[in-house]
Amino acid sequence: MALTKVIGAGAEGLTLSSTSLTIANGLTLTDGDIALASGHGISFAATGDGGVSTPSELLDDYEEGTWTPTIIGSSSNPTVNYASQLGTYRKVGKLLYLNFYVSATSLSGGGGYIEIGGLPFGITGSATGGYPFIGGGYYHFGGASTSTNTHNVIRWQANASPVTKLAWYGSGGNSWSTGWHEISGTGTLPVL
Repeated sequence: MALTKVIGAGAEGLTLSSTSLTIANGLTLTDGDIALASGHGISFAATGDGGVSTPSELLDDYEEGTWTPTIIGSSSNPTVNYASQLGTYRKVGKLLYLNFYVSATSLSGGGGYIEIGGLPFGITGSATGGYPFIGGGYYHFGGASTSTNTHNVIRWQANASPVTKLAWYGSGGNSWSTGWHEISGTGTLPVL
């Protein structure tokens, strides 16, 4: 015999069936986690739609962790002696918030535009414009004069889709130096 209803304090509080569980007035856990099967999540379908069409109201992913940013080139990669490679991220649904900091005692070679590689997820980019980017960050390299790119607030953007790297957009993005390098960035990007 299956349990179908649980009544507490004179009011219906819990309904069980062979395929679902309905809880009235909220759920409180005093310990433990709620685990969802792969491909499932928290549905917000009962709320009003914010746009003309809403393809999904399911929050189906959350993750946070660390990653290792690398200095790469769009046409050839440099040889880098790293002092620090720090990266953190938080992914909520299809949005990725990330931070990175890279310092290198020396760098040699490298061609094309300066890029940051090793992103923890594929970014939904564009090859034809409307590039997703993070605007917070800077790039400092030791061999440059004060008037050219010593400290830039720069834009790191995804130039294709899917891509696990960000390209320096703007003036000086292909100015390689051999000295000390310090690079940082922070922001939110769309993921696949």
